[in-house]
Amino acid sequence: MKDNPFLKRLQSHESMRNSLESLVERNRVPHALLFVGPEGVGKRLLAYGIAAQLLHAGANSPEQTFTLLANGNHPDLHPLEREEEKKDISVEAVRNLRSALQLQPFLGSTSVAIIDDAHLMSIAASNALLLTLEEPAVGRYLMLVTHAAQKLPETIVSRCQTVNFGELTEAQVQSILESLFPKLIQEKDWVHLRALAPSSFSTLALSDHVNARTLRIDSPNDAWKDLKKLLSRCEEYETLFSRAFSERSELSGDALSLASLVAEVKGDPLPWILLRTYARRALRESNNASGAQTAQNLLRALEAERLVFERNASPALQLSSLFLRLDH
Repeated sequence: MKDNPFLKRLQSHESMRNSLESLVERNRVPHALLFVGPEGVGKRLLAYGIAAQLLHAGANSPEQTFTLLANGNHPDLHPLEREEEKKDISVEAVRNLRSALQLQPFLGSTSVAIIDDAHLMSIAASNALLLTLEEPAVGRYLMLVTHAAQKLPETIVSRCQTVNFGELTEAQVQSILESLFPKLIQEKDWVHLRALAPSSFSTLALSDHVNARTLRIDSPNDAWKDLKKLLSRCEEYETLFSRAFSERSELSGDALSLASLVAEVKGDPLPWILLRTYARRALRESNNASGAQTAQNLLRALEAERLVFERNASPALQLSSLFLRLDH
């Protein structure tokens, strides 16, 4: 279905997309699908794409389906995500979703619900959802999207067909960015973009600009301005890291400079992302055992420090400690 507005924008996971489309054509789609994988790799876009296929296949007037979806007002598509002011997806929200799925579809025989960041459901919300998973109605489909399936109750996971996603290739990331910001990205920007987003879009701060119902960027100009600000910060960090990696004798001094810089932005994950990219690059490009060992040690240290960082420990203290340890 070449007019599907969501699948047309999906420039990755072709094999998985074809398999799911084939299931739609054969009317063999499981009533509950769980889309699992890293952040920013297209899970939600594919979920909406398959939902669009299902709604089109079950519509009384199929030609209306994609127009309604593109405008974000299809009455038989029921998206659910955590409300901005709340810490989780509440039981009330899930109950309302269940009620919507129990109604007769407006435009055909099919209704689809999509729960984004499903791992954010409260325990009560997960229990409420079990009733829908255990007693699926004909023509009703439920899709859960998450990057943290381990946080979902096993009772939920076991009742869904899991669809696993891998990371994007660098070429796919570049192609998608070029389509989002045609003729705006300069060659010097790609140096930082490849470090910042080597395999997903989760670090590019674009999600705030995406319309939750159409998955389109509402204001490309604002999105581009925010991306340019991020690239500017990225350049500051990369300059410091490059010196730290190339001048081992000055590593301790750079650690203190880095700690001072990071202390200004509490909880900033950006330096950790860039450090991990640099370490992987150094490991890949190293032509001697000593350089490879240094990069490998850094990767291990970064992974060990990551859990502490996510628990709101001081990033300045952690990074200073990390560099000083590696210097010995």
